[in-house]
Amino acid sequence: NAGHCLVLEPERFHQTYVPAPQDLRQRGKTGKERWKVFSEQHPGKIVLTHNLWNQLISAERSLTIHPSVSDWMSEGHGEISIFWEDPETQVSCKGRLDWFNPSKNVILDLKFSKNCREDYCKKQISENHYDLQAAWYCNGISEIVGVFPEFILVFVEIVKPHRIKCFTLSNEELEEGKRKIREAFKTISITN
Repeated sequence: NAGHCLVLEPERFHQTYVPAPQDLRQRGKTGKERWKVFSEQHPGKIVLTHNLWNQLISAERSLTIHPSVSDWMSEGHGEISIFWEDPETQVSCKGRLDWFNPSKNVILDLKFSKNCREDYCKKQISENHYDLQAAWYCNGISEIVGVFPEFILVFVEIVKPHRIKCFTLSNEELEEGKRKIREAFKTISITN
């Protein structure tokens, strides 16, 4: 959540999160007491460890200078909600996109990870049903603007060297996601 907030809503990030001092830890009784005191000095804010804060800042900088990601994010909007009606079932649908660039017709979905190896990312795509998520968002944009968009998963490492790996979901993956959506619609009871 903090990584998404930093990249997509930077103003809100600095209003919501605060870094702990470098020497502040939550270990042991004394550490937990010091952490509590520091947290109380910043009411309404989420305290991040100094290390995590720096990792997120570095990951965000990597995204900013990545040629493809910076191009995709040069226009558009982050954290946008979309609403549409499924044409087959007439069910009201919604989604919340990380980033949509209407001029390039591209949806970006950011995934912060400790690992950007291709095999690891592909495993995450499969295990977490990102094909379903991609199809859902693409269906929504297609219903709204009339053109099926490109969906790109952007994995960014929060640890050094903060590598970035982008995956454009294939037509086959999107079709599998659409199949999962149809199956989900079949299993729920729809009442109007």
